[in-house]
Amino acid sequence: MSVGWRSVAWGVVAGLVAVGMTCSAAAQPPPRPAPPESEHGRVLFPWADRDDCPEGADAVALATEAKKLGNEEKFPEAYEKFRCAYKNLKSFNVSANYGIVEVALKKYADGANHLAKALRDWPRDDVKKRDQLAFVEKKFAEAVQHVVALTIEVNLDGAQLKVDGVPIGPSPLGWPYYVDPGRHVVSARIERLPTAESEVTGEAGGTVTVALTIPNALPVGDKASVAPRPAEGAPEADTAGGRGRPFPPAWLALPLGAAAVGIGLGFGMRERASSINHDISNLQDVIWSRSGPGRACDAPTGANATDCGTMSAAYSAFDGNATGSIAGFSIASGAMAIGGAMLIADLLHDDPSERPFHPGLFAVPVVLSTAALAAAAGLDARDLALERGFQNRTQGMYEQVGPELCRNPAVAADCMANFSDDQTRASYAKAGLAMGIIGGVGAVATGAMILGYTLGAKPSGQTEPARAKARPLLLPSIGARGEGLVLSGWW
Repeated sequence: MSVGWRSVAWGVVAGLVAVGMTCSAAAQPPPRPAPPESEHGRVLFPWADRDDCPEGADAVALATEAKKLGNEEKFPEAYEKFRCAYKNLKSFNVSANYGIVEVALKKYADGANHLAKALRDWPRDDVKKRDQLAFVEKKFAEAVQHVVALTIEVNLDGAQLKVDGVPIGPSPLGWPYYVDPGRHVVSARIERLPTAESEVTGEAGGTVTVALTIPNALPVGDKASVAPRPAEGAPEADTAGGRGRPFPPAWLALPLGAAAVGIGLGFGMRERASSINHDISNLQDVIWSRSGPGRACDAPTGANATDCGTMSAAYSAFDGNATGSIAGFSIASGAMAIGGAMLIADLLHDDPSERPFHPGLFAVPVVLSTAALAAAAGLDARDLALERGFQNRTQGMYEQVGPELCRNPAVAADCMANFSDDQTRASYAKAGLAMGIIGGVGAVATGAMILGYTLGAKPSGQTEPARAKARPLLLPSIGARGEGLVLSGWW
């Protein structure tokens, strides 16, 4: 009897579970239809794969997990992580590593398409990636031995191309599309026009040219949607969503160079102005010791004529150098601000997965140097204004009391004003010097960080042998050759 009751209880529980599952299934939206598959039962186009990746997934985190799984030779798991990462980050290195994992799993068609995209997007001017480039080219050559290269030609631009029903981009495609050996259907369609279609068969390692002709006769009163042909020399269209850099990274050297020149001018002309100001004081003592009170340089004679001319030229030279110092620091500050803006624009087009350190760190030296150099220019400008007042008062005292100057009570007020200005000027001069030094250090740090970022070096300054030793191999072995995959923490 007890056994019978347990059976009834389990039957009730099973029934409740079944009802719950039915209600849950009814509440869910109908599943998305699976994309078309080839004769071999797998999706042909690599970035038209199934859409079961987590909503809002972090592509960088997924790529990092994929690296770890690849290093452990867990290729199916690495493949799934790369697949989801690639949907949001179609960079050249993610494409390359995704393709290499696919080749390791014998998904040759998908691997060839991903590797081909990586090679199209590869930064050829980056000498640090030459070894990785050679490895990617090698894996691509391995993949194409197992696939058919379709070269698709269409008589009209802007046609939507499909292979076995899967969209692969508009015509002209600009590069071969790789499929598994066997039979495939290639089509091209423009809205309001008949679809051109061709069935082709290819063997592994072969190339098939597919020429499609869309009838160009428009229906009466209608218009075809034909995209304009890209301009000659325009960058290739990237149906996988890749991004290009806004300018060559070497252009960042221009504002840094301008900042270096400005800082050099600021310090050099500042020091020169200080030296000239000392010479002016000495000349004033000499001139008025000869002539006593009065306007000794209004109609100078004898030795005073020469010294007054020299002093007048010194005043002009002082103004020129002091103004040049202000301009130098101002130029340096502006150049650092422009360099910072260019750096931000470049980093926005950078690939997060290859960053050796967080790009936000650039804000520290860039902002610091920009602000410090602007402060140096401002302090020098205030120093110049005070110095001109000091010189004018001193000139007036010489004319009034001669070389006695502050020993004569008649000019006591001017002496006190000069003493106060001199103290203030000394503070401004010290602060300006400190700001200039801080700005220079910030500019040098920015240049060093850009160099390290460009070369892929860690800020700690590891040498290339140390980085090579620390570099993990994502794929310790492919087949029996023991070759490593290009993607690593340093690439």
